[in-house]
Amino acid sequence: MAKKELKITLVVLFLFLQLIISFTYHSKSITAAKPLENVQGIFLVADFSDYREFQIPKEILEDLGCKITVVGPNYTVISGGGPDIEVDILIDDINNLSRYEFLYTPGGGGVATIIDYHPEALELVVEAYNYGLVMAAICAGPVVFAYADIISGRNISGNIGIRTEILQAGANFIPDEIVIDDPFVTCDVVFVYTIAQQGIVKALGLFETDPPILHSYNSKIVQTGSNNSLYIIVNASDYFGVASVIVEFNKYNSKLSQYESAFEFDLTENQEDNTFSGAIYQIPDGNYSVSIIAEDILGNIAEHLNLFSFVIGNSSNLAISMPLLFSSLVFCIIISYIVNKKKAKK
Repeated sequence: MAKKELKITLVVLFLFLQLIISFTYHSKSITAAKPLENVQGIFLVADFSDYREFQIPKEILEDLGCKITVVGPNYTVISGGGPDIEVDILIDDINNLSRYEFLYTPGGGGVATIIDYHPEALELVVEAYNYGLVMAAICAGPVVFAYADIISGRNISGNIGIRTEILQAGANFIPDEIVIDDPFVTCDVVFVYTIAQQGIVKALGLFETDPPILHSYNSKIVQTGSNNSLYIIVNASDYFGVASVIVEFNKYNSKLSQYESAFEFDLTENQEDNTFSGAIYQIPDGNYSVSIIAEDILGNIAEHLNLFSFVIGNSSNLAISMPLLFSSLVFCIIISYIVNKKKAKK
């Protein structure tokens, strides 16, 4: 009777410990710090500021944990190409710039609005520059810096249409790239999806070069006549976030005795559990080696080459490369050893 009670007590204790561990892990995953959690920035807008150039970098930075304060001449400004933009603080009311790390201004008609009607915005730009903030702008946005007279001798990018204003302000105009010339970060609108990560994050000194981590992957080959398919789920994570996971197929060429790139496809992200999944259908007969390539939002790439191989159908190209054959043999030996060891214990 005492042994039975002891077993029950141990089981209850084990379940309780599992519950505590699970709760602790869950709490950590919820409260994990984000890369820009302690960073604050200003988005300077005015009537007709381009909505995409405002909203896309804002969402990206906020997803990274950054606190954005939208500053403008009115509490609601008319955007160019989107809904009205709600302002947090009026230009005349903002103070204590030392709490902020950067100022960003989108392009669009808001640039002309600032220059023609809101000299207080130009004063704010000069003050932010004097405080040592990172100064970022996109498309026509750098013209605000030109009229604030703070870019002489600097390298500045932006829409090609602002080249004259930039040169007249004493700066060098460099098109077709994100240009970082401390403290300035400038680029054309084609970089609207990357100015935050490749520009502002770099200028803040927070850029890191660690590629995504591939935790695990599961694959399933289905052969049904002419419709050969592969289903795959990949678990990958990154401190800044995984931007994409690509599955690359390399097909064996028996004439050359090597694998050659055949095709690839992108996996779809499930944001709840760091998994990326997808399927590809109608795979031609052959011997394939599969690689997984993961890229984070900062552009760091992790290449996991020749992770596994498979053969589909009857083909003259079914020769298996010696490295893959050796790896498979070693794997089978290890599994066999573990199974036999367990049987011996019994």
